[in-house]
Amino acid sequence: MNLIAPPGAVPVRSNGHAIAQTDIAPRLIAAWNTHDPHLIEALFVEDCVLEDCAIAVPLRGHRGLRRAVLFNFLAFPDVRFELISQIQEGDRVAVEWRAEGTHSGRFMGIPATRRRVNLEGISLLTLRDGQIARLRRVWDIAAVIRQLGLLPELPQI
Repeated sequence: MNLIAPPGAVPVRSNGHAIAQTDIAPRLIAAWNTHDPHLIEALFVEDCVLEDCAIAVPLRGHRGLRRAVLFNFLAFPDVRFELISQIQEGDRVAVEWRAEGTHSGRFMGIPATRRRVNLEGISLLTLRDGQIARLRRVWDIAAVIRQLGLLPELPQI
C-alpha cells in the first residue's frame, strides 16, 4: 500500500537507500527542459493528480500527465523553465518558477502567433515515496494572453 509519508519521514527505495526529496523541484525543472515526457513522467507516481488553473478538471495518472505535457510542448516547443525558489516541509513542496517560449502551436484554442511569452507560476507538490503524487499549478493566464496580443496592456497607475 502506498501511503503518504508523515511530515519529516524519509522515504526509502527498495534497496534501502534514502530518497532525497529536497531535489524534486530541480529534477522536475530539468526534466521539463529536456522536453522528454518520459523523464517528466518518471518523477510522478502512477496514480498522480495534476491540477492546473487553465484546466477545467484535474488530470489523473500518467496518461493525464502525458496529455498536459504534450499540450504544452505542442504549443510552446522551445519552452524553457527556470527554478526561482522552493520551500519544503515534509512531503509538501512549493515551487516558484519562470518559463519562456515561443507560441508556435495551438494553445487554449488560440492559433500560433509566433510571439515570445514569459510567465511566472507556482507549483504545489505533494510527494509520496519520493515521487510527485499531486501537482497543483497556478500561473498568470491573463499575462500570457496579453503577450499573445489578445488582451490590452494594463494601464500604468
